Amino acid sequence: MKNFFKDGIDTIVKFLVTQLGMTMFGTMLTLTIAGKALEKDNKNTFMLILVSLVAIILYLYLIYVHVWEKGAKDRIKVDTGRMERQSLKGLYLSLVANSLNILLGLIMVISRPFCDFVNNSKSIACQIFGASNDIARIIQGMYNGLLIYISPNGMELSPIFFLLIPIPAIAVSTFGYLLGYSNRKISKFFKSTDSRK
Repeated sequence: MKNFFKDGIDTIVKFLVTQLGMTMFGTMLTLTIAGKALEKDNKNTFMLILVSLVAIILYLYLIYVHVWEKGAKDRIKVDTGRMERQSLKGLYLSLVANSLNILLGLIMVISRPFCDFVNNSKSIACQIFGASNDIARIIQGMYNGLLIYISPNGMELSPIFFLLIPIPAIAVSTFGYLLGYSNRKISKFFKSTDSRK
């Protein structure tokens, strides 16, 4: 475990810095559009969703780049005998980097059934749920456009969404590491197989 953190801390920090940067990017883009997008029959709703999707795709691409590089470097270490192969290292790195996101999602899932916003919105369960919801929306800013579109006030949104949000990053990290380890780029899958020039 100590070796995992010693070897993977740089990638985990890159994940966290990427999430912070994309949170600010996604939030700023969403804030410029969100007010007008929530008005009925407004064409800005499409822009709100589009901006959020662009921020999410860019975030996942940056995660892929970081973890691909880690997988490629680890392959060299394995081939030279300095390290044992760890096929699920990308998964573990992403789980550690997304641990706060997962924890917030779990807190919301657990506290939401005990929260009654109509009759007792000042209960401890409601306060915990509300604080977790706010923090999750702040640190997952790249998803804000989609979340605002689904639920403008935020409290109607199922907390399950917040548990699902880390899944794309975890999947990209897992497969990106394996691709980097095997020295394959994702762009190979999109190249034409036609040999004619």
